[in-house]
Amino acid sequence: MNSDEDEGLYLLHTREFITTNEPIYKIGRSNKLDNRVKQYPNGSKIMLMIKCKNTKTCENNLKKLFKTKFMQKTYYGTEYFEGNYVDMIKEICDYVNNFNITFVDDIKKDEKIIEQTVEQTVENKVDNKVDNKVEQKKCDRTCSNCNHIFRFPSDLKKHLKISFHCKKTNVEIEDYFNNINNTNNITNKNKSVSCLICNKEFTRKYSLERHLKSSNCSKNTK
Repeated sequence: MNSDEDEGLYLLHTREFITTNEPIYKIGRSNKLDNRVKQYPNGSKIMLMIKCKNTKTCENNLKKLFKTKFMQKTYYGTEYFEGNYVDMIKEICDYVNNFNITFVDDIKKDEKIIEQTVEQTVENKVDNKVDNKVEQKKCDRTCSNCNHIFRFPSDLKKHLKISFHCKKTNVEIEDYFNNINNTNNITNKNKSVSCLICNKEFTRKYSLERHLKSSNCSKNTK
């Protein structure tokens, strides 16, 4: 069985305190819950076993909670508390239920934020591509001297040949359009999406999604 599937918390009445008839109970956690509780001395009694995620965080928070509601017996360890075991079970169950709801909500929230971040990045990239295409189209039909925008590139060529102020030689006109084409080709090669957090560029949307889920950028999206 996967260790994550067997992770959980427990409340135990150890043989020592059963023998002395003391209402002292131990809270604990393990990634292998079933195996852990079997390691206690024979005669110990399991009061509660409950599976949950992030048990280290849960155990630490439960210790803080128990300190406000029960008597902590630090002589035996910080995880030992004296009190009514029924109340202890209720506190653990209530905490775990609330924690699991929050945990699931946080996961959904993170996934939603990542999804929105990817969508926003892709939308921005698409907008930039559209803007670039518009600029490229304008560039190959705009006179660099008078800034007049012609309907077609052929109209611009005619203008450059006959205009008194903007006239160019055939060689200059050819060089002019070659430079425009080279610039457009370089722009078209830069097809990528970028992380809005670290500005790292990716060639695929999937790579950006994986980056947002596994890197420090996922923390900064919260």
